[in-house]
Amino acid sequence: MRSFRKLTLAVTVLVLAPMLVSAALFTDLSTTDPNYEDIVAMANLGVVKGYDDGSIKSGNKINRAEFATMLTRALGVTPPKVTVSKFVDVPTYTWYADVIGYLSDPKVGVLTGYADGTMKPEKQVTFAEALAMTMRAFKIAVPDTTADSAAVLKWVNASTSAWYTKYLAAGYNNGMLPVRGQDMAHFNPDSPQTRGQTLGILNAGIIAANKKGEANSTSASSSSASDGTASAASSRSSGSSRSSVSSAAFNFKNVSIPFTEAGTQTSMSYFFNLTDKRTVLSISMMLTGYYDATLSCRLYKLEQSGTPNQLNSSDDQNYITYEYYLGVASSGRCDMMPALGPGKYQLEVHSNKAGVNYSVVAKKADGSGNDGFVDAVGLKFNVARTAVMNAGDIYDAYQFTIAKQGTYLVELSGVNTVSGIVYQPAGVTDDSFSGPEVNKPYNFQPATYTVLVTHKYPLNEKVVYSVSVKSQ
Repeated sequence: MRSFRKLTLAVTVLVLAPMLVSAALFTDLSTTDPNYEDIVAMANLGVVKGYDDGSIKSGNKINRAEFATMLTRALGVTPPKVTVSKFVDVPTYTWYADVIGYLSDPKVGVLTGYADGTMKPEKQVTFAEALAMTMRAFKIAVPDTTADSAAVLKWVNASTSAWYTKYLAAGYNNGMLPVRGQDMAHFNPDSPQTRGQTLGILNAGIIAANKKGEANSTSASSSSASDGTASAASSRSSGSSRSSVSSAAFNFKNVSIPFTEAGTQTSMSYFFNLTDKRTVLSISMMLTGYYDATLSCRLYKLEQSGTPNQLNSSDDQNYITYEYYLGVASSGRCDMMPALGPGKYQLEVHSNKAGVNYSVVAKKADGSGNDGFVDAVGLKFNVARTAVMNAGDIYDAYQFTIAKQGTYLVELSGVNTVSGIVYQPAGVTDDSFSGPEVNKPYNFQPATYTVLVTHKYPLNEKVVYSVSVKSQ
């Protein structure tokens, strides 16, 4: 049985090595699968082995016993044979009894079971369960939820009092979330997961554990800078509000538009101010060499009551945002082109692997006339609005006002080529987890809401879609 320290070193080598398998390993795996890279990486590690017919069935739901088995493989552990089961619904003769017995050992502390003495191994594993089990298994720090750390969950429409709240907050702050293929606005903790989605969670957990090991090995020589690196106690802005960084150092820099920067940091944030009534920015993040890596980029409009430029001061904890943009990521690059109003902004860029070279270019552009919150076009109730996004057009923004609380549906067609996020405004609190989503009825409170439609990759194609708000 390997110790966790040895496992971390072994996984570091394997994860950073070139891919050894491809889609050909599984007869039904396509490179368009949202978790393709995770599936290949986990196949390299022997975490997933597929079925006898050569398929992976990444879209199939997965139960708790199956996920526990993959998690044990990810740990590099061969569980000992159990002779007595802790759970009434896990007889010792079942194929998963040894795995459940190992992960529920108090010294391992991954599984605890339910209050009625059951484990429910056949129950479909949810996002929150898979995330919690992964973080426990890899010993990823999960601090108790504070007002600051829970604030980010308002942005992702999450409950701030559920058992999984601290896992979501810690997962977001340490970079595990959002996992590949996940809508960052809605984590949906109770949703049953597919095989591919859980492999994405496992891969994110391994990467986070490796980062923790790397951060620990270099922490003695790390130092803070007023314009470069903030300590782990510093805060950064995101979501509804950015809480303190939970692990590795946070790199940042003040810039002016336009700017071009080269980087190798896993995560980097650029802070800048805009003064014009409307500015369209073209932002591109690109690999500058061949690497087996993926990039992501996000942009937040910041509002705060402290001193904007003192980024490493306690004032930074007061940042809050209700306007943000997710970049469109493809192989080796991430692109954005939003229309922005005056204010302070944070551009966050991220590489899933350390040490890769990339460039970030931000410059003014013309846009299409409806490219962000500042351009938002009004929607009439029960009237569909059809729109065209030309090649290179990334965002369309819409607004609608709810006068009386009730159930409404934001309907978006063309979801194969576009995606949509419904943004809740300041002052609207939500006791449910999921929050408003496109194509799902929702009980809206009186307020003005924004819908942002995003062009999916590839961006060089023209797409047609329609959007509407319907009373239910």
